[in-house]
Amino acid sequence: RAIQPPPGAPVEAALDDFDERERRLEALGETVQASHYAYVVEEELERTDQARAEYFRARRLLEPRLDALTLQQYQQLVQRHRESKYRNRHLLDLADLYAELAREYARRTPAVALDFDPATFDEYAYGATRLYEAVSQQDGAVEKIEAARKLEAFLAFAIQVHDDTL
Repeated sequence: RAIQPPPGAPVEAALDDFDERERRLEALGETVQASHYAYVVEEELERTDQARAEYFRARRLLEPRLDALTLQQYQQLVQRHRESKYRNRHLLDLADLYAELAREYARRTPAVALDFDPATFDEYAYGATRLYEAVSQQDGAVEKIEAARKLEAFLAFAIQVHDDTL
């Protein structure tokens, strides 16, 4: 069965689909925990969490009310799979999401506008810079260079936004 719920499914139904897949994988994981298949099940659980986060990331573009849920899904992915070989990739994806949210906020509410809230922008900007910095300091990680370049570009953007508020 496909990891993604059908397009256009209600949010609750999509969450239920992902939760059901996760429950089945966890049950399977309990039956194979002493074997080499336990690692395969763990990777499938990670793929399910990643698919859930990516699904809501794509969907939030059509439904901005899903921004918080999307952030939650990526944070959950990072937390649940701390020991994953893809940890830095997950951190970069979360940082990219924070950067997207900061850029979208600045585009919707320009820094020169009276309703621009620096605290909201800074919350997103801090999330992006903190995560980009963390990955850019990982010696031996192939994502290190990507994170450093993204950090540099995002900082230039954030400085421009802050300059516009003055």
